[in-house]
Amino acid sequence: MITIIKYLLLGLFAFWLLWVFFLAVMELRAARDAGLVNRQADCYYLALSVLFVGYIIDFLVNVFVASIVFLEPPFEITVTARVTRWKKDEGIRGKIARWICAKLLDPFQVGGHCR
Repeated sequence: MITIIKYLLLGLFAFWLLWVFFLAVMELRAARDAGLVNRQADCYYLALSVLFVGYIIDFLVNVFVASIVFLEPPFEITVTARVTRWKKDEGIRGKIARWICAKLLDPFQVGGHCR
């Protein structure tokens, strides 16, 4: 029982960490669009490292956590791609995907992700 709780907490932490990196990447994207982050910027390689680490976290959460949440093996590389595939479904997977879009992604991404 303790092991199940430990894995549940680890999964929640992983989803939270993925969301934090999503927020960071969206802010870096806004800075890039404003011309503040480019190859000449002092923070360029630091920004790339955030993108790289975020992508690894996205992949790992998709394989290990989202597979349990969506009750299926991963067919995509990232959670975002999986959510995009399921967002129009009328079943429970679609409800989960739409909730993730509406509450966690769209408010922080210019133009929204799932609209």
